[in-house]
Amino acid sequence: FTILPVSAQTQARTWKDSAELTFINSRGNSEQTTFGANNLFTGNLGPWGLELKAGALSSETHGVMTSEKYNASEKGTRKLTGSLYIYELGGWDKDRFAGIRERFETSAGLGVEVLKRENDLVVAELGAGYIAEDRLGSPNKNFASGRAYTKYTRKLSATATFSQDAEYLHDFTDAKDYRANAETALVTSLSSKLSLKLGFKVKVANEPPPGAVKSDRTTTAALIINF
Repeated sequence: FTILPVSAQTQARTWKDSAELTFINSRGNSEQTTFGANNLFTGNLGPWGLELKAGALSSETHGVMTSEKYNASEKGTRKLTGSLYIYELGGWDKDRFAGIRERFETSAGLGVEVLKRENDLVVAELGAGYIAEDRLGSPNKNFASGRAYTKYTRKLSATATFSQDAEYLHDFTDAKDYRANAETALVTSLSSKLSLKLGFKVKVANEPPPGAVKSDRTTTAALIINF
């Protein structure tokens, strides 16, 4: 067991944590309050990688709750070759206004860095897993799933990065009950610790719970604090 000096510990650091905060408050003709918080932790140790996410978003209009979402997930990766890796992930989310009391997801599969250049990175993943949904006001949905995912990241400048990701989830028991998720984001650094993020998310459930719409869209402007 060896204790590294402070300088060596700093150099050996292979993890990063960032907190994302969103707050909107309007009064007058429209009275609405929106609060959002997300946290992303990433770490690497040799060929192993870890990603931990957690988030919450709530909105009130004239004192009445109109949106309430929570999520948490973990993802582990293990490099096989220079560009090929295996992954496993587990996730939980809750969105009662979309008819979901709780949803649990697991998946495992293969990933590959399709393109890796100085300013561009494209990754793709393909896997299978299981999804269990505890629905409000309708029968629960539990099914074996297939997952296809891709993400493109482009470094626009020394302080700005653009990213686009897309995910497709297939229901092997009912092909019409597919899910799709996508996020477009632009992050600009304000300092070594602070960044500004503009994001647009789309979540699609082709057969949502009764009373819920198929497409859910969220536009955010958030402050990111890097640790």
